Amino acid sequence: MTCHDLKILPQFFQAVIDGRKTFELRREDDRMFHIGDTLTLCEWRPGSGHTGRQCKVAVVYILRHADFADGIPEGYAVLSIRVVGRMAKGVRI
Repeated sequence: MTCHDLKILPQFFQAVIDGRKTFELRREDDRMFHIGDTLTLCEWRPGSGHTGRQCKVAVVYILRHADFADGIPEGYAVLSIRVVGRMAKGVRI
């Protein structure tokens, strides 16, 4: 199992925190994701950078192009995620 640090825009970060967004669509050309991996989603604003808010999620299911060629572009994966922890500026929330 691997931990991946990934940037995420504020509107998508908040949707993950609120439980409305339970998936991530990510490229897999520089890394491969696996069930059981952990993603540290770091809220990031264009122009100003990281906000200090982070959310740890577990990858619980993966769909790739080979699974659904008509719906998922080659080189991408849809990751089903579950929140396992949240932090703001290093403090667990």
